[in-house]
Amino acid sequence: MEFRLAKEEDIDTVYDYIRKLAVFESREDDFKLDKETLYRAMFEDNLGEVMLATEDGKIIGYCFFYHVFSSFSGLTKMYLEDMYIDEQYRGGGKGREFFRQMAKTALSRGYGSMIWGALDWNVSAIGLYLKIGAEVENGRSHFELPLDKMEKLISE
Repeated sequence: MEFRLAKEEDIDTVYDYIRKLAVFESREDDFKLDKETLYRAMFEDNLGEVMLATEDGKIIGYCFFYHVFSSFSGLTKMYLEDMYIDEQYRGGGKGREFFRQMAKTALSRGYGSMIWGALDWNVSAIGLYLKIGAEVENGRSHFELPLDKMEKLISE
């Protein structure tokens, strides 16, 4: 496998991969992204980057990532928002290799760690995470307050 950061001309491919992940996660109804918003986020506002995985010149996966700052540790960390490899390329160590590449990228940028979430039903992915040495953070759950709930909270 080879890896490269996505460029502006890859926006259609990145968009298609994000949609593939939504389908894989059975979250098609949640997929509201349009290409213009994605382009602006990545290339104008610099809110995130995408690492593309290729094999024999063909893109086979992607990882959308950005950095976050930990107020307790004082470390900048790499947050992996999405990672997806086409189904026919899974297995055989490709996920591990992709994580290895992301770790190299994180270290080269001076990040103190990589963090990400996982759907509890994705047992094969969780197995990989544990095999590569990822630790489950005990005593913490991640929450999200969506737009409609933020508006409701403000109006109360």
